Amino acid sequence: MRRLFLLAASVLTLSAAQGHAASPIAGVWNLEDGGARIRIAPCGRAMCGRLIAADKLRRDPQAKDSRNQDPALRGRSLRNLLVMSGFTGGPERWTGGEVYNPDDGSTYTGEMSLADADTLEVEACVLKPLCKKQTLTRVR
Repeated sequence: MRRLFLLAASVLTLSAAQGHAASPIAGVWNLEDGGARIRIAPCGRAMCGRLIAADKLRRDPQAKDSRNQDPALRGRSLRNLLVMSGFTGGPERWTGGEVYNPDDGSTYTGEMSLADADTLEVEACVLKPLCKKQTLTRVR
């Protein structure tokens, strides 16, 4: 009985891990202006995105989050900075997330929609309807 339970628990754990790994939004995405790349991956039960490349990082690989509204966070590196967090849902729409914009140091509420396998629309809002949409294109 104990063996059966352990086998069942292992299968469920593997299935849950594969479900997150197989998320249709997991991967590397370019912002529409081509100025930045974000890697989207599972973080706990949600999906998150980290800044992996940006024009500012190409000019200065040591660039910091200098415009953050919290002075204590201004010394952290832009490289691998968490810029999208807490998105849940799927497989075509994710809600409840936050989008951090290092250009202005502000965090916005966010939603994402998969238009097709290689196009992700991200909406960031101060307060609806004060929103901005950005289209991301899959790199890999």
